[in-house]
This record gives sequence, structure tokens and C-alpha cells, in this order.
Amino acid sequence: MSRKTLLIPICFCTLSMSVNAGTVVVNPNETYNTNDVRKIAFDKPGELSVTFTDGTSRSYELTSFQRIYFTEGSSTENFSPLGNTEMYLYPNPVTEVLYVKGIPADSPFGIYDIQGVRVLGGNCDSEEISLSVHSLPKGNYFMKVADKVLKFIRK
Repeated sequence: MSRKTLLIPICFCTLSMSVNAGTVVVNPNETYNTNDVRKIAFDKPGELSVTFTDGTSRSYELTSFQRIYFTEGSSTENFSPLGNTEMYLYPNPVTEVLYVKGIPADSPFGIYDIQGVRVLGGNCDSEEISLSVHSLPKGNYFMKVADKVLKFIRK
């Protein structure tokens, strides 16, 4: 089964506090106008459901999605969720090994605890690295690479 990316751009007008139209993109061939969507919910375990204003609904298995994005804006034209600039880590929470993808090559990185103390660091030698974090105490951490900060939990 191929994994999809669900992109839900939502635009808020700060002056009137109303929601403007956007687009729900399930895949390039399946998009919906947010004006036609009444509810997006996680009603059943492992399932995302979309209920439309006409009373119909669609359900999707969460395992079929690689990521779910909620973004501001009403256009998906320039959005590339799997582009080269995306950086992410997994699993989160982590117990032993943390994997980080999409890192700019030869970038220094630092891992900081919740007090801002650097507890681990180094230099990324490729766009994907794995880090042993089993020696870190359980808690919340931040990884800073280039101009990005990613949060993870060590459990």
C-alpha cells in the first residue's frame, strides 16, 4: 500500500477571526475545498474521517498516511511536503536510536535538554543520521540543526 500525505491548509483572517477557504489534499487526484468539509476527526482508533456539508463522509486508515500537515494559507501550489528542505526525526518518542532525515550535509547539530543545556552534539556527515540516545535521561529534548529546531521525547 502506498503511503499518502494529507495536507490541510487552513487560513485564518486575524481581523474578523473567521476561517477562509482552503484545500484538503489527500493525494494529487483527491482534493476537497474546506468550505465543503464539516468535520475532520479521529473518531475511531487508527482512522481519520472527513464529513462533508452534504452529509457524506470518507474514512482513511491512518497507516496509509506518512504525515498529516496543518498549514496556514489557502494555496497548496508552492507546498512540497517531501521536498529537499524538509527535515524530520523518528521515532518520537524514542527509547534507543533516533533517526534524523533531511539534514543539510556537513551541518553541525546540537541536542539540548529542557533547560537549554547541550547534552549531545556533532557534525552530520550525510542527509540521514542515527543517534544513540539510550544514555540520555527520560524527558523532552530539542535538536538544533542549521536554522531548524526539532523536538523529541526520550522515554
